[in-house]
Amino acid sequence: MLELIKTSRIEDRSEFAAQVDALLNAAFPDGAPNERSAYYSRHGVPTTSMLLSDGGRAVGHLAIYERDIKIGEEALRVGLLGEIAIAADRRGAGLARRLVREAHEDL
Repeated sequence: MLELIKTSRIEDRSEFAAQVDALLNAAFPDGAPNERSAYYSRHGVPTTSMLLSDGGRAVGHLAIYERDIKIGEEALRVGLLGEIAIAADRRGAGLARRLVREAHEDL
């Protein structure tokens, strides 16, 4: 059964760190072997990281970043989604759609 886990950041010592690293490195091989750390260093720590876990195995990941921007004189808070990755053997099952829907609800 799929479990949605929300956290602010995937810490190096967290129970899912190695699994998330493998998931992101497979999805974004140009950033491997350190995609998660490189992404955090480029874009900052996400406001929220969402994981889909199936029986303790990370099968999906999405990072939410919130930023304050200005359009003309109007200040707005926007949400950006990044590092969306689904395990290769779970693609095509709507997991990315579920993560994006959850992120939109969270924002």
